[in-house]
Amino acid sequence: MRYFELATDCFLVEGQNEAALYDVHGGRLFLLDRSAHELLRSCADGEPVPDGSREDAIAFLDALQAAGLGFFDDAAGGSDKLLLHQPIEWKGMCMTPPDFKSVDWQITNACDLDCRLCGDDGKTLSWQSCQTCLRRDAGGAEAWMPEDLEAFIADIANLGVGTLHIRGGEPLLAWERLERIAQAAADTPLTLVVTTTGMGRPANDLIALGKGRRFGLNIVMFGHDDETSETACGRSGVLAAQVALIDALVEARIAFSITFLLTPPTQGRRNEMQEFAQRHWRMRPAFSEVCTREDVKNGFRLSHLDKRERKPLAPWESPEMFFFRVRNNTCTSGLLEIGADGLLRTCSGLPQVHGDVGRQGLVAALSGTGLYESWKRGKSDVEPCGRCALRYACSDCSSFEFADQPDADAKPAYCGYDPCDDTESAIERGWTPNSFVRPLRLRERA
Repeated sequence: MRYFELATDCFLVEGQNEAALYDVHGGRLFLLDRSAHELLRSCADGEPVPDGSREDAIAFLDALQAAGLGFFDDAAGGSDKLLLHQPIEWKGMCMTPPDFKSVDWQITNACDLDCRLCGDDGKTLSWQSCQTCLRRDAGGAEAWMPEDLEAFIADIANLGVGTLHIRGGEPLLAWERLERIAQAAADTPLTLVVTTTGMGRPANDLIALGKGRRFGLNIVMFGHDDETSETACGRSGVLAAQVALIDALVEARIAFSITFLLTPPTQGRRNEMQEFAQRHWRMRPAFSEVCTREDVKNGFRLSHLDKRERKPLAPWESPEMFFFRVRNNTCTSGLLEIGADGLLRTCSGLPQVHGDVGRQGLVAALSGTGLYESWKRGKSDVEPCGRCALRYACSDCSSFEFADQPDADAKPAYCGYDPCDDTESAIERGWTPNSFVRPLRLRERA
């Protein structure tokens, strides 16, 4: 008898109704039909390949061996598999120190624009809100600030943080506070990034703020023409002012990026916005998006989904990145947010509070386990993603948002694919959105 073993770096990942084969070193993902899944499952269970197997099954396994995805052996269990999950987790003094990468800090809740969907967290859904100026609450309460701002910035830097991201509201409306933060950050290894619409301060002030510092501006824009921009933000003249500001930043060589905030009325203009940024400044903008729950009920889908509402899949750059995806929330790992209310969260898109920086102080707020547990929460740990065979290639972090607040209306906005619906699997949908994703079929003989 012969046995078939998958290669050490090749994994059969199963969902509720389908399976996929992950070639980790090769950077490939194979979607399996039902027959291929059943055959590889029997092989993984240590069952021998019967001498009288169908010719197409033997040919299928021969093809896998030729592609380096597995091999025949005379005995079961011939390869030492890498582990998808660690067998034990060190605690106490042996615990790996947390890797803090970025801190988002909302220093004001004020804004001088009137964006209809901003600050109404209970009625809206957002995507990539960490890149834009969306507020959790549009209330006018004064934002929390530490008593010793300079010491607070030093504490953040001492965590090993690389980027301090200042957000609002509109941070330029807290100008004196922003200047103090920039000055304090200049004495640390921190890179300061300010997300702003760019309104309310002269360009020269912003240039002076960033000159000679590790500094960048993320300009939030609402459209590529006056009408589109005014429709979104409720104010005329914003686009012209933003274009003038960005031109001045280019001339002064101040680092900047652009994020377009899409809403249901402007979503269809995404390509035009991208071409606008390319034409004016030869750069590729980022996009963030917000919609109402009522929009989703009426069939609205966020723009990161293509016309067939497939999942946003992304290749992994290395085996290390693949295993990081398996064990972590890849979007939020290493990120924390300090809200205008002084509360500690993982990011602006997730509601769970993990500490109160205003009341406890930074160090005490970080002493709890909630933040780190959320970083270590992979796609296998949330529903329904944990039952999807494509979970380790999915690059959408929004699943964690609707997983913690079950909402039948929310999920279709983020992902149009239901892994628990056995009427149609990914391979049956002809799902090949990326070159690294390929179908692998074992066709039944007639």
